[in-house]
Formats: sequence, C-alpha cells, structure tokens
Amino acid sequence: MDKTLVNSREFFEEAFHNAQLDYREVEFESADPVPSISLKIDNGRIKQVLANLIDNAVKYGGTNIIVKVEKLGGYLQINIKDNGQGIEKEDLPSIFNPFFRGEKSRSRESGGTGIGLAIVKYIIEAHGGEIRAVSKPGKGSEFVFTLPLYLKGE
Repeated sequence: MDKTLVNSREFFEEAFHNAQLDYREVEFESADPVPSISLKIDNGRIKQVLANLIDNAVKYGGTNIIVKVEKLGGYLQINIKDNGQGIEKEDLPSIFNPFFRGEKSRSRESGGTGIGLAIVKYIIEAHGGEIRAVSKPGKGSEFVFTLPLYLKGE
C-alpha cells in the first residue's frame, strides 16, 4: 500500500463528485457534510473501494444512493446506502468471500466475477478498518466501512 496523508473532506467530496459525473442518472444524497480529518490512506485503493461499492449500489440499487461520512471515535465511518432489491439474509455472511455470487442479485447476467467485495474487504482491512453490510430483501442494502484516523507519529 502506498499511503499518503489526505484531508478526508477533500478526498471524499472529490470522489463523490466524480461518481455523480459517472452516473448522471443517479441521485446522490449526502446525509451531512464530510468532516475535515487527516487520514493516511492509499488514495488509489480507497478510490477503488468507493468505485466498487457505488457501482454495486447503482447496479443493484436503483437511482437513489445515500452516502454518509462521519467521525466515530478514532475512525471515519463511510456508509453507502441504496434502495434496491437488497441481499438475501442467508447470503449476507458470504458476500465478502471470493467468487461468491448471490442467487438473484449476483447472477451471471449482471457481469462481474464475484471478487469485487473480497478485494474491497482486503483493502479496508489492510488500512486497519472494517467493512460490513446490512440488508433487507426488497428494501435495499447499506455497506459501512471504517478507516482509522491519522495520529501524529504514525
């Protein structure tokens, strides 16, 4: 990982702005302003995480995506929520496994190989964070990941 010091507000506002340009038909809502905090991250890898999660939200979630970035303790928490078909309860424990494809939402017609979320998990954990998903079939999905705040002397 090639980690550099970044300002969270600048980084995430630019990333979400670029997503809006890529998906013009999608309405992105920001729950609150992004906090201005120092993070030490691999910019390219975290952009890859965001691209994967946003692409999945658009592909399986419809046209209304809600993003929220907030400081919680020693972490920055990022939520990406859609209002799509959701993920079956029995599939949730496996969605971060390599090559896993849920019965409905991850069918072969949708494209992809089933490794995107496994890569996302690897990148987040390599940054010292965690990722999880919450979903109800027919109600949409929410992916939540954390990144540790930069502490001087690291």
